[in-house]
Amino acid sequence: LRWPSLEAGSASVIDTMLLAKPALVTNTGCYIDIPDECVVKVRPDRELEDIQSGLKLLYHNLALRAKIGNSAREFARQNHTPEVYIDAMLDLVDKVLAAFPRLVALRAITSIANSWGCPADLLSSPEVMEPLCILATKSEN
Repeated sequence: LRWPSLEAGSASVIDTMLLAKPALVTNTGCYIDIPDECVVKVRPDRELEDIQSGLKLLYHNLALRAKIGNSAREFARQNHTPEVYIDAMLDLVDKVLAAFPRLVALRAITSIANSWGCPADLLSSPEVMEPLCILATKSEN
């Protein structure tokens, strides 16, 4: 449980999920994206109440603990493996590389426009930006 939550993910929660153990998480930040059937969510404004009721629920219901744990493990296996992380990073690299020619072109256009004394908002006009679509990848067209 973390409040305020300042992170984009939690290795401890992922490890807990991979072990098929139910976890209580504060329903904020990255934890909002975890399906409800995989964790017990604690509302920040009802923290004490939700922790108490969540722990009691898990303590008294072995079947529910197993169901949440199994759902959590499956979710973690599908979404939080090194392979999934690597695939996401490679996708990001592909997007960055695809955007690079446009960034170079925009820098050149900006430099020329600045040297001519053009206003900064000139580059937000469709007449200037639309021709740059020739630099888009096929999947973006």
